[in-house]
Amino acid sequence: MTYLHTCFHYAVDLISRGQPNPKGKILIIGGGIANFTNVAATFKGIIRALKEYKNPLINHQVKIFVRRGGPNYQEGLKAMRLLGESLGVPIKVFGPETHITEIVPLALGISKGSSGGGHHIQKFYWGTKETLLPVYTSVKEAVQKHPDADVVVNFASSRSVYSSTLDILSYPRIKVVALIAEGVPERHAREILHLAKAKNVLIIGPATVGGIKPGCFRIGNSGG
Repeated sequence: MTYLHTCFHYAVDLISRGQPNPKGKILIIGGGIANFTNVAATFKGIIRALKEYKNPLINHQVKIFVRRGGPNYQEGLKAMRLLGESLGVPIKVFGPETHITEIVPLALGISKGSSGGGHHIQKFYWGTKETLLPVYTSVKEAVQKHPDADVVVNFASSRSVYSSTLDILSYPRIKVVALIAEGVPERHAREILHLAKAKNVLIIGPATVGGIKPGCFRIGNSGG
């Protein structure tokens, strides 16, 4: 085991000992903004440890709060968020837009702040340029804020892609929906396609790798 995996192995083991607390427990995975550390790579050890303790985490109703910044932090936070969906364990992720000192009161429920599911601005990079993109709490809010948008790329996992796509299809302005998730049950895929056809909406996927237009955009998992 790696050093980081070993540390979190013991940490998760400790938090899952004894009788479950009816109020549940909180695990905070917090760090500053790294200068050189590959955040996505360091999270791999943490993810391995959490996977090994899936059942104890669920039994003890553990809620996990993650805050990190630095190289590849978006990829790392995305991996943690998807891990929560696959394990069935609540994992909320925070980037550098949320100060590290805000995580404890957020975890204790005594302040709101901005999270991976909250309305905030997140930084992405296109070549050497930094781009700021708004993040909204719902499709309804995004549609209201951007009346010209008619394409949605749905990154939801196979567990939630069905319900989230039905939500997207309830907005007549949306004409194209790309579904990234793999392993979507055939029944769900057929129902989505049937409803989309009735609404004259083009569905790309499920299990699409996205698309590329050189010099313009890259969506989905295309190009790594």
